[in-house]
Amino acid sequence: MNVHVNRFSRTLCVTAAAALALGSLSACGSEEPEENAPVAGEPAQPQDSPDDSSGLGEQIELGESTLGAARVGLSADENAPGANLVAVLTKGKVHFIDATSPKDEPSQVDVDDSCDNISTTATGVAVACQDKAIELGPDGKETRSLDVDGKVTTVTFLDNGKAVLGKAGEDKARFYDKDGNETGDAIVSRSLDEAVLVKPHGRGQRAALIDRGQTSINDVDVDDGSLNASLRIGQGVGQVATGRGDDGVVVASDARQDQMLIYTMNDVVRLHQAIPTKASPWGVAWDAKRQLAWVSSAGENKLTSFLIDSGAPVKVAEVEAPSKVREVLDAANGALVLVTEDGKVSVYGTQSVDDAVKDKQTTPEDEYPAEKE
Repeated sequence: MNVHVNRFSRTLCVTAAAALALGSLSACGSEEPEENAPVAGEPAQPQDSPDDSSGLGEQIELGESTLGAARVGLSADENAPGANLVAVLTKGKVHFIDATSPKDEPSQVDVDDSCDNISTTATGVAVACQDKAIELGPDGKETRSLDVDGKVTTVTFLDNGKAVLGKAGEDKARFYDKDGNETGDAIVSRSLDEAVLVKPHGRGQRAALIDRGQTSINDVDVDDGSLNASLRIGQGVGQVATGRGDDGVVVASDARQDQMLIYTMNDVVRLHQAIPTKASPWGVAWDAKRQLAWVSSAGENKLTSFLIDSGAPVKVAEVEAPSKVREVLDAANGALVLVTEDGKVSVYGTQSVDDAVKDKQTTPEDEYPAEKE
């Protein structure tokens, strides 16, 4: 199939000889006019949310603003350690929340006050701090750490122990072996703000490194320490997420253009679909268990899911979401966890999500066709 994708202001055409692992997922994209260029250097911000919504499910109050949240590990096996846990970072603490028992008091782990970014690793989570990067296991114990000269902006660890990170003031990704030794670097983008660990189909894990200012997704091979390719994420990336499966799907919100973008990273990062959303999309999740892409709307306090396997995305369900949602995370058991900016965590249980998908099937006028050439 022919796939047309954008690398910043240029168009790259790639021909794929075989079908994608996701099946009939179709690819699309077009060269954008100059007026649609990203607002380079200015990271997008979510709109203010209506304050009259608390959403559904069990709600946990952390009592302080959140700095980020991440799933614990990539496993799709709900019986694997940490597979139903979500870790939420606040100043000086990481809170571990179990989606199977949200009424339980979250466990907490103290971290340095400089730690301001959290990401999923192969088996746990990683926090980025001043002069240090730390991996925490499902039990909250430190499993790895890297000594770094400077402020780490984001980091993730692969299943083979290797790591990749970004540093403040650098345009490079830095690579580390399983023993914590720096092995090299590669120029990637002006600022690396988020590391998303991706499990491609039939290949080793890779990292999608996100530059919010340049609103780009950068496909990095951690094993050989190289940049594969870079693409733009609309005009203003919000959040980027991958699923628990091995299909290589990556979903991203474009807060400035009110759309969700669907990528894959099986051989190289490719853009496939652009889905119109409600106002100010932000939190996203790829629910590999149900094969649904979820997106939250900061402007309207909605959580919406789309079926994307036909190439023309179809709206499947829409439910109320809390105000100020910043992260949407999927647990291996099928629950969804929504984390707000002001420290509220809502757990939408497996049955509640299944019921929403079953009871709120789309009608024809709700379908959003993908833009195709």
